Amino acid sequence: MLKVEQLLEKEMPAKESADKELMDEELPAKELMDEELPAKELIDEELPDEESADIELPAKESADKELPDTKLADKTLADEESADKDLADTELPSIISIARKIKSFKDLNLDDRLNKAVAKVHWPKPTLVQAAAVPLSMEGKDIICQSKTGSGKTGAYALSALQLLLKQPTPVPLSVVILVPTKTLATQTTKVIRSLTKWASLISVVNLSHCSNADSMKTVLLQDPHILVGTPSSVLSAVKNASLSLAALSLLILDEADLQFSYGFSGDISELRQSFPSVKQTILMSATMSVEVKSLCLHLNDPVTLDVTATGPQENKLDQYAIKCNNDDKFLLLYTLLKLNLIRGKSIIFVSDTNRCYQVKLFLEQFSISSCVLNFELPANCLAHAVDQFNRGIYDTIVTSDDAQNKDQNVARGIDFQCVDNVINFDFPPTPEQYVHRVGRTARAFNTGTSLTFLTPQNSGKFEELKKFLKKSSDQNEEFKPYNFNMTSIEGFRYRCKDAYSAVTKFGIQETRRKEIKHEIMNSEKLKTFFTENPKDLEVLRHDKVLKPREVKEHLSTVPDYLVPSALKGSIRQNKSKKKREVDFSNKKRIGNYKGQASKRKADPLKSFKYKKGKDAE
Repeated sequence: MLKVEQLLEKEMPAKESADKELMDEELPAKELMDEELPAKELIDEELPDEESADIELPAKESADKELPDTKLADKTLADEESADKDLADTELPSIISIARKIKSFKDLNLDDRLNKAVAKVHWPKPTLVQAAAVPLSMEGKDIICQSKTGSGKTGAYALSALQLLLKQPTPVPLSVVILVPTKTLATQTTKVIRSLTKWASLISVVNLSHCSNADSMKTVLLQDPHILVGTPSSVLSAVKNASLSLAALSLLILDEADLQFSYGFSGDISELRQSFPSVKQTILMSATMSVEVKSLCLHLNDPVTLDVTATGPQENKLDQYAIKCNNDDKFLLLYTLLKLNLIRGKSIIFVSDTNRCYQVKLFLEQFSISSCVLNFELPANCLAHAVDQFNRGIYDTIVTSDDAQNKDQNVARGIDFQCVDNVINFDFPPTPEQYVHRVGRTARAFNTGTSLTFLTPQNSGKFEELKKFLKKSSDQNEEFKPYNFNMTSIEGFRYRCKDAYSAVTKFGIQETRRKEIKHEIMNSEKLKTFFTENPKDLEVLRHDKVLKPREVKEHLSTVPDYLVPSALKGSIRQNKSKKKREVDFSNKKRIGNYKGQASKRKADPLKSFKYKKGKDAE
């Protein structure tokens, strides 16, 4: 609805405000100005098509004031959308505020079997994502959830799917399909769901991502699983080649949707959408909202959007530090942090590429600091073994890169590292989003964590962009605390670090990588048949030259007391090797007879002689 006064203002040149006021005073029918008429009638009466074409307005004001029919419709639509957005913004805080009040899984009204399973896996209480998403999923609503890495998204949709199946009198096979971007994440998701079905054994879940051909897929699908987990390509292959029918699909879950599009699964998802029936419910989980993810959201049925990226102070338990240094000081700082126990607990070191991983690993080996490398040139089973060793505490330090060129090569997301205390950004992350995913490996759920970023002068521009990004994406100031480090107090370690760094050569790195690949080839289950048929190849491989990096110097494994800063003396735990006394248990007479030695000591006149004053002495 427009007023006549507004319409007349559009026809006025309005060169100056004073002229405009004068024209307003001379206009007849002043009372008519206050009447409201439909916009369409005003345009037909006052602005005919032919005359409106001859009207010329100043360039600056015509764009703002002239509203033809099409632009008026666009404006009305925009107003409606903004009104809907404002309504959604008012509804979202109420959902989040209600979720914050939930302190126990029993408050979610889950099935008793799920409550027992949650207690078994030692989940203390629902995270904010779980407390907000699970009740909405139980109401049958479509959900778009955006939250940080490590916020409990997997647990949220796993509980939602299991609650849906347990409500049914008899769980229907293939009622739930979960799409994930990588095979590793598919394995972890399957593991989480199986841990939650300990008291609901009637529900079965299978992982399609490791099926290599149609026959293996058919064998797996013969089990009539209730939950199907896999990558978009593996599920699409099962639909085409293994006669997978999704007619009974009730719940579709897309985890890490942004990664699925960045890994090139957009075509597979589009084909799968045509294979899906009219899906009753969809849950979409993503850490970021890309253009492709937003376009996919248009196909959801009146979804509820949950943006939990901006957590409150009670959820943020990550301490972020920035250490200003030069490129030459990085290895010195890393040695000092780990060897002097300035950081404790499990640590993940992020570097730029795979060669850099082995450079850091071999450098730490010079000081007897054990670590492992996640090399994505090796099979998935080898990676899973390395992660399992890290989670079990065999290694306290793991070195990896977050190169996203390979679908399964993004360690910052999709791998379940447990109880990580520290994340060290040895090399600065390429993007702000990648930094968020890196530090998401620690301070997960309700645990605390520390992030240390080595900041060189070359990365100062990226660091400012990162701070702006974090300020925008959070409702609180996530400031970097300065890590006050006195470089002069550790100058005594510089020569040791130079010796260790010079010992790590390009040839040594190549030899170490070849050694790992050779070990995997010789122990590969898939190559056992080949080596059985070709035993000479196995013998050649076994008798190949021994691949070893440069010899480790033993004196570097300990820290001399005179080099330790006075403030840290007493906190260093040395790994001094002590020679054990050799004892021969096969002979009756042992080497080093302690009883005989004691008797000899008693018979020693210098020790047993006692002077007695008496008559005999006189």
